[in-house]
Amino acid sequence: MTEFQKLADRIIKYYLETSPVYATSVGNHDYDHLLDRLDPDFRTQRAAKLRGFVNSLEKLATHADRSPDEQVDLQVLEGALRTDILLEQDYCRWKRDPSFPIELAMYGCYVLVLREFAPLSQRAAALAHRLRQVPRLLSDAKKNLADQPEVPKIWAEMGEELAKSGVEFFRDLGSSSAEQIPRIGSDLIQAGKLASAACHDYHRFLHESIVKRSSDGYSLGAKAFDELLLHQHGLSYKGVELRKLGREVIAQTLSEMDKVAAQINPNSSVAEIIANLKKQMPKSEQLIDYYRAFVLGARQHLIDHNLVTVPESDDLTLVDTPIFARPTFPYAGYLPAAPFDTDQQGFFWVTPIDEKAPPESQEQQQRGHNRYQALVVSLHEAYPGHHLQLQRANQVSSNVRKLFGTSVFVEGWALYCEEMMYETGYYPDAQTRLIQLAMQLWRACRVVIDVGLHDGTMSFDDAVSLLCDTAKLERVNAEAEVKRYTQSPTQPMSYIVGKMEILRLRDDYRKQQGGEYNLKEFHDHLLSYGSIPIGLVRSLMLEQK
Repeated sequence: MTEFQKLADRIIKYYLETSPVYATSVGNHDYDHLLDRLDPDFRTQRAAKLRGFVNSLEKLATHADRSPDEQVDLQVLEGALRTDILLEQDYCRWKRDPSFPIELAMYGCYVLVLREFAPLSQRAAALAHRLRQVPRLLSDAKKNLADQPEVPKIWAEMGEELAKSGVEFFRDLGSSSAEQIPRIGSDLIQAGKLASAACHDYHRFLHESIVKRSSDGYSLGAKAFDELLLHQHGLSYKGVELRKLGREVIAQTLSEMDKVAAQINPNSSVAEIIANLKKQMPKSEQLIDYYRAFVLGARQHLIDHNLVTVPESDDLTLVDTPIFARPTFPYAGYLPAAPFDTDQQGFFWVTPIDEKAPPESQEQQQRGHNRYQALVVSLHEAYPGHHLQLQRANQVSSNVRKLFGTSVFVEGWALYCEEMMYETGYYPDAQTRLIQLAMQLWRACRVVIDVGLHDGTMSFDDAVSLLCDTAKLERVNAEAEVKRYTQSPTQPMSYIVGKMEILRLRDDYRKQQGGEYNLKEFHDHLLSYGSIPIGLVRSLMLEQK
């Protein structure tokens, strides 16, 4: 074992033991009974430890005797550490975002029930322990928030909403699990009640003490945004360059949409055509089956056209989006299998219609599930998008690449797939192509919004208006989208930038391969490296002919 591999193992071990929910999510189950710590002393110590690891990696980086793959792993790991430190110290969601601890607790408990990585009795015992830690986690969160001079209003409202839903979530999670495991049923019920009561108290605290004094300070800042682009994604772009790029893609996409719309109905505007297409929507009780049919169709297209290696088994389950994720996933999402779990089942989240919402909001949500958009979303989330790519990423030999990556690759690949499936004849009509372009327009708007929200040049309302007026999203869905953008700087820009980087790499790879070029081979080669920065993938792919 090399010196770098020994250091990487120590870093990974520290990550897992200090982030129990993350450990569970990636398939390490040594800490399933614990929840993360949010007390300031611990977070300060953790940040100092990560800085020490960066210093150690910098010293190793001067050594020349390292294979290209190990050199890439070093760069990936150092970038991940620098990203963590930046977000821990400059963004501080852990201490100033009221939604952060409640989402962490809900996800940490949910994943123990959803994934079948161990016998139910073992997972239920861990769940009971984790539920009993919810009061401690939320108590720490209250102390942190009470010490903050400013709490972003958007986050405070999201936290209040999540805490309200958490009351029922924790109570039901404990009781429903207890029904399946009578032996520890009473312990689970009691633990669920304790977590539910703590959530109720947290909700009251937010309502009475935090929401009323909240502000608008969710921006990361232009300098930190640029640093995040470099460290997390390996990109040399600056925010101002991205904003220009986003506007260019908006203009190009609008122009292409005009051409396609003219083929459908030259006497109607793009907006009128899209509005009519969105009327073709499923019944709310049929959403899961509706999406499943599209998933199967996309998977078969890949096989029939020999576009990428498709696993023989279909380890994908479609489920309702969990309640804690619905405020920020208005349509759908994907939860991948954990890289260290034997069971590689992935979960396609489909967000159900909120039956408690006003009728107008319910209709807007339903229109977002129209048949054309559902088709494109299915290939983005499942085949050949996230499910296929992330399952392949879980198979890499490097533990560094199993655990650390960039949304520029993950989201860029999924958006690239939307275009690639059009190129290979998957879309049945011009209407589907128009909706696919409309969804690309939405992602292009994300680039502009991502930069604007975090360098302070765009307000929340302006961002919602851009999505509604330019991308024609329904307002209720646009608001849910922008809420997520405020919490995830540089993630929203990942789709367009990643797609462009992959297309550029594909062109260069085709030129290098010449007459030997094969699209399936390119896809398989690309997916073999994990979800690391595309610039690093480029260095490996183009140098290994």
